[in-house]
Amino acid sequence: MRMPGDASQRKMISAVTVLLLTVVVLCSSFFIAIEADHDCCGDEDCPVCSCIEVCERILCQFGRGVHTVAVMLLPVVVLLTAAVVLVRERPWETPVSRKVRIEC
Repeated sequence: MRMPGDASQRKMISAVTVLLLTVVVLCSSFFIAIEADHDCCGDEDCPVCSCIEVCERILCQFGRGVHTVAVMLLPVVVLLTAAVVLVRERPWETPVSRKVRIEC
């Protein structure tokens, strides 16, 4: 099955598809990580447990499941943590914070 359009359109469609799949995998894994210790009442109709099951099925459909996502998330988590630490330690100076006046 051939995709319609020229090469640049196919590349754009492929990039958007990869981006959307990555977002789905990351959101599913974040949801599982956040809600893993939720207070379940033991019902069969627990909405959180059913959402976790759906997310696990999504991750398993991508091949290796949660383990691959965890390995993929490790560099992202490290980089985000480093960025947060750098932003908190280094106050950003602006002309307003330094009380610089514009002279005409």
